[in-house]
Amino acid sequence: MKRIFLFALLALAICDLQAQDQTVFNRANRFGVFVSPMFEQGPLNEPWRTSAGGGLGFVFGDFFLGAYGLAGLDYDQLLADEEVDRIDLAHGGLWIGYTPEQHRILHPYAATRIGFGAVDIDVDYLDDDGFGPDPWDLDDDDLIDNVFVVNPEIGLELNITSFLRIAAAGGYRWVEGVNGPGLDDDAFTGWTGTLTLRLGWFGRNRCNNYGYRG
Repeated sequence: MKRIFLFALLALAICDLQAQDQTVFNRANRFGVFVSPMFEQGPLNEPWRTSAGGGLGFVFGDFFLGAYGLAGLDYDQLLADEEVDRIDLAHGGLWIGYTPEQHRILHPYAATRIGFGAVDIDVDYLDDDGFGPDPWDLDDDDLIDNVFVVNPEIGLELNITSFLRIAAAGGYRWVEGVNGPGLDDDAFTGWTGTLTLRLGWFGRNRCNNYGYRG
C-alpha cells in the first residue's frame, strides 16, 4: 500500500511540474515525426484539377509544424479563347496544424499552408486556322508568374493504425501575384478539398489519469 501511495505522489508531482512549464514545446506531452503525401482538388469555382505533393512535420502535443510542396493543377479551359493549353500552379512553404483529441479514432483536424510558388503557362503556337504564332508571341513555357499562397483548412482525421492517419478537410486558398494574359488571382483563389495521409510516429499523451493515452 505504501508503494502504491508513493507511486501516486510521484505521478502527481511529474504532472504538476509539466503544468508549471510555461514554454510551448516543453508543455507538450506528445512528440513525434511524420511524412505526408497529400492531394488537393480546387478551386471549386473554376475548372479544377488535382494537385499532388507531400510534406514533413514534427508533432508537439496537439500541434504540428513542418513544410510542404504541391504542384500539378491543370486548367485546360480556363481562358475563353483557349489559346493557353495548360496552366500549372506549384507552391511550397510552411505547414502548421492543430489536431486535438488525437487519442480518439476520429478527431478534429485543422491546418494552414503558407508558401511561395509559380504559375507556369504553356502557350498554344497555332491560331484558330492552325497556322501562325500564338497571339502573345510567347515561347513555350515562357510565361511564369511568382505567387504567394495561403490555404487554411479544417476537417476530420481518422486513426487507421498507430503509424497511419488520414485527414479529409475543406479549405480556402488565396493566391496573389498572377498577372498573365487573361488571368488574375481569382482564377486560382477559391474553395478546395484536401486528402492528407500522415505516416510516422505520433508519440503518446503522458500524465493523463496517471497513465498513458495514445
